[in-house]
Amino acid sequence: MRSNSFLRQAVLCTTLLILSIASSQLSYGQTSDISDKIRDNAKTSGSALLLTEKGEFKLYASYKNSKLTDVYAVTNDGKRIDGNFNREETSKNNDTVTCYVCLVVNGRSKCYKVFCDLVPPPMPKKPTR
Repeated sequence: MRSNSFLRQAVLCTTLLILSIASSQLSYGQTSDISDKIRDNAKTSGSALLLTEKGEFKLYASYKNSKLTDVYAVTNDGKRIDGNFNREETSKNNDTVTCYVCLVVNGRSKCYKVFCDLVPPPMPKKPTR
C-alpha cells in the first residue's frame, strides 16, 4: 500500500516537472511577427500605428532618424503601455536568437516577434539559465 502511494507521488511530481519545463519553453506562446510592419511604417521621426488588437489596444512604433526607438500600446481608455524588448535562444546550441517586444495589457502578456536587427539599443542581454 505504501509503495503504491509513493509511486503515485513520483508520477505526479514527474508530470508537474514536465509541464513546468514545457511551459517555460513556450513562454512566448503563439506570437505574430511585426517586423515587416515596423519596416513598412518607418518614419523619419514620429510614431506610426502598427496594428489594432480589437477591443484591447492599438500598437505603435516610435522612430527617430528613421530608426525604431520604442514600441508601445495605447489602450481603449487612453493609457500608454511601454513595450519591453526580450531575446531568447531558440536552439540547443544557443546559436539562433529570436527577439520579441512584450507588453502587459489588462493583466495579460502579449508578445510579438521582431527581427533582432530592428531592436533599438541597448540590445537585451542573453537570458541566464
